[in-house]
Amino acid sequence: MIRKSPTILVVEDDVENRAAMVKVLQGAGYDTMETDNGQTALDTVLDSNIDILVTDLRLPVMDGVELLKRAKAAA
Repeated sequence: MIRKSPTILVVEDDVENRAAMVKVLQGAGYDTMETDNGQTALDTVLDSNIDILVTDLRLPVMDGVELLKRAKAAA
């Protein structure tokens, strides 16, 4: 049986924090995508097969709470 690694979208506007999270997740074998704001993250969720969404709460354009609400509504 072939198991697909979950794809995790990391949404963080701080470049260093985002890079650190992505490095740890990739080191653990996860496929990752990343973005720095809520609207781009929502667009990615709608256009891609994202299994897990990890988001900061304070983001430019759209905050993390609104992002989670909209992503859940779209699921």
